[in-house]
Amino acid sequence: MHGHGPIKLIFVMGLNGPKIAWYRQINYFGHERADKYTVLVYDNRGVGASDTPWERYTTSQMAKDLLDLVNHLKWTEEKQLNIIGVSMGGMIAQEL
Repeated sequence: MHGHGPIKLIFVMGLNGPKIAWYRQINYFGHERADKYTVLVYDNRGVGASDTPWERYTTSQMAKDLLDLVNHLKWTEEKQLNIIGVSMGGMIAQEL
């Protein structure tokens, strides 16, 4: 997580893309405008610092991963989240 502002942004990367690929967005929203935005970036299953399950998994399961993360952070107020996804990350965002 980066920043501490009231507007919550979640960036969801596509297939085999690590969270660091959002570094420009992290810098712009989470650091230069940290008082306005809180930015969440994470690695999807099997990418970057996340574990790789042995079995196959779907975008629906990956959306559930994101939902679990959002609930853990207590980002549960209505219309609180702004989700940005690229490629498969967009599919995960739609599933959510």
